[in-house]
Amino acid sequence: MAAPELWLQARGNKTDGDIFTDMELYAKAKTDATNASERGVIDWLSDRVDAEALLKHWGLDPAGNLVEQRTTDGHTAMCHACGTGELGVARWLFAHGAAEQLRTPDSKGWTPMMWACFEGFLNISTWLFQMGAAEDIRTTDEAQQTPLYWAQSRGHVEVVRWLCEVGNA
Repeated sequence: MAAPELWLQARGNKTDGDIFTDMELYAKAKTDATNASERGVIDWLSDRVDAEALLKHWGLDPAGNLVEQRTTDGHTAMCHACGTGELGVARWLFAHGAAEQLRTPDSKGWTPMMWACFEGFLNISTWLFQMGAAEDIRTTDEAQQTPLYWAQSRGHVEVVRWLCEVGNA
């Protein structure tokens, strides 16, 4: 049985109050996704993650000013969501007042696009691009490296291919 199917099966036995177990199962399913069809299921699942609970888990207040809040590591909520593969949380943040964080760097100068490419999240990279962060494919960090550099150095072939296709990498 594929990882997303196991997640769904396990989720059916959980209550909404069991969010941390759900997050562990979801993270395992996301990590185990090996092909495009499984990643499509993971994208679908990501929209069903309890964004508010996950933000609280990261030490953020979903009811507070999401634009000004930072995690203990200095990440914006959007950077953290994009760097951990949480497309559903990124969409939730966008819809709940943190749209300007699409291009806001964290304390190290990394934008959400940089994090998504570094971690190999093509779905999040393309979403960011479509939502207004297209210029960030050329952004450099403190070490003067681009998202293309980081995707290539980490072996994320699909992300490298996509960055080259959009033409501005």
